[in-house]
Amino acid sequence: MPTEMRPPHDRPLREAGDEACRRASGYAADPEWTAYGIRDAIVFVTGFLVALMLISPHG
Repeated sequence: MPTEMRPPHDRPLREAGDEACRRASGYAADPEWTAYGIRDAIVFVTGFLVALMLISPHG
């Protein structure tokens, strides 16, 4: 489509969609998102272990 016929908002929407596809595909967009994922995994595992210790009979 020629540039003069394309809506002015077409490109930003397409780029936002591309970014959403990258995130949905499981690949980190940048190191910051990777760090968040690692932090979330550590928090989840720690919480799981604490819950196991709280419900274990050896408490």
